[in-house]
Amino acid sequence: MAGALDLLVVLAVFGAWLVTLVWRVRRRSNETASRGIEESSPRGSVTKFVQSRLGRRMLRVASLALNGTPLRNWRGVGARVAGIQVVDAQSGGPVTIRSAAVGAMVDAVWRLLIGRLRAPLKARSDAARAQRLALEPQLTELLRPHAGDHAQQMKIREVFYKTHGIRSVDGSEALWGMAGALLMALTALLSPRRQTIRQRLAGTLVIRTR
Repeated sequence: MAGALDLLVVLAVFGAWLVTLVWRVRRRSNETASRGIEESSPRGSVTKFVQSRLGRRMLRVASLALNGTPLRNWRGVGARVAGIQVVDAQSGGPVTIRSAAVGAMVDAVWRLLIGRLRAPLKARSDAARAQRLALEPQLTELLRPHAGDHAQQMKIREVFYKTHGIRSVDGSEALWGMAGALLMALTALLSPRRQTIRQRLAGTLVIRTR
């Protein structure tokens, strides 16, 4: 529950930033729309960067850097609302740098394992993306007569993708990532102290603060 609340906070902040960015882009897209070419979505650009190898590496480096700072003991909004805190399993005090480092290594191995399991889904998603890019010129010509009519363009796009057997949105890969996080949380049911595999290896424990 705490993780879900933290995710909602992050999504709310990201959503507000994205809405502002889209609004600014649309203000500058009059000339592009008049030519019948749909402005590329900033959300797509952000998603491509996050999913790129460079983007993933930058996020992991930032995560590892935070593990060596006092922020590793910072409680998020979800943890405060739920009244819980992660502490050292032996002393009950703050989480040590060693525990944070071990936890980060466990996370890396877990991501690698889940990545191996969803590799076929990623290959299918990449193939569909490549097919969409190859057919983009045809789709652009179909959308050109309906410049400015976003509802009609959306219908044309859906029919076009369906005709060519392409999924406009394939969330199976993302669902595997969510399943991996859920599976790690469920490993707490195997421990008398309700520790996940990550927490047992890192020597940490979740306690109630109220």
